[in-house]
Amino acid sequence: MATLKKQAIIISFVIILALLISACSSVDPKIKEILERGELRVGCFKDVERFSFVNESGKIDGFEPRLAMALSKDILGDSANVKIVPLTSRMRSSMLDSKDVDCVIAEYVKTTELEKKYVFSDVYHIDDIALLTNKDAFDKFDEMDGAKIAVIGNGFIKSSLNKYAEQNGISVKTVEFASYQDVLDALSTGEVQGFCGSLATVYGMDNSSTSILHESIGKLEYRIACLKDYEDMIPKINESLKSLRKDGTLSNLKERYDIPAK
Repeated sequence: MATLKKQAIIISFVIILALLISACSSVDPKIKEILERGELRVGCFKDVERFSFVNESGKIDGFEPRLAMALSKDILGDSANVKIVPLTSRMRSSMLDSKDVDCVIAEYVKTTELEKKYVFSDVYHIDDIALLTNKDAFDKFDEMDGAKIAVIGNGFIKSSLNKYAEQNGISVKTVEFASYQDVLDALSTGEVQGFCGSLATVYGMDNSSTSILHESIGKLEYRIACLKDYEDMIPKINESLKSLRKDGTLSNLKERYDIPAK
């Protein structure tokens, strides 16, 4: 009797061990790589008010870094294992290509061209495309015929601006800039008459000498971007986004940083 009991215990142990081995082997290779490394590396902006910025403690804070932590906790089990890598809009693709980050959560919009290299999650936020001008320079967009308008590293915004100008029967010239400070300097000297960017960015740049036109040039659907090597991670990210939306985490984060819940 004792022998049979002992055999049953051994068999049960073997079954449990087999299940554990099976579970470990079924873990996505990229997630396994991240777990072995001990951290999820996420690229986020460092200068976009509310969305991703450097706080008083010198750390990157905001809606998108906090979203990264929530995703990590949901997928990997520990929100502390997140390394936020600061970047600019021009650095998003290069940081992914060099594999310095596992994913980018930085106002990325899916386009046909970008889909050739990267995979994208479901939408986590919808933002407006807005215009910043010198204070009281323009009341409406259709007054800006012939104006030079600054843009920073976003082909989608540039094409949306040109399309909106055409719809309004005017023509504008877009001028590429490397940084937001360069744009503000160009506005103050009259080199450009406006700046077109996400509403989140425009809000962060607005000051006593500028105005925001109350017109939506278009919509931006923000998604999390990964290299195609990480394609198997996307369903897990989407599942986590769905869960964070359902339990209220996503809306709470937006409320915390005063972001309209779109």
